[in-house]
Amino acid sequence: MSIAGFISNDATRHTIINECMKIHLQCQDIKSEKDSVSFFVQNHQVIISTKKSLTEQMSSLQLTIHQLTMEGKDFSGLDFRYDRPVISY
Repeated sequence: MSIAGFISNDATRHTIINECMKIHLQCQDIKSEKDSVSFFVQNHQVIISTKKSLTEQMSSLQLTIHQLTMEGKDFSGLDFRYDRPVISY
């Protein structure tokens, strides 16, 4: 499911919150841009693409956060707009 079809920011915000809840993450400060949505999870900025599968990006988000936490790496942001996630330290 892509979120590109959502017209209102409220619908986008609601969808992101629901997807975060499914993977047991709490999202805050959700902002919708033209081709992306940004939000914060555990004080880390996350940017996802509205042109890619939301489910796949959220799954990748959960996996990436888990892996970085297990490795003890502190990061400031994750960007899923590209083929591979971009991690900011």
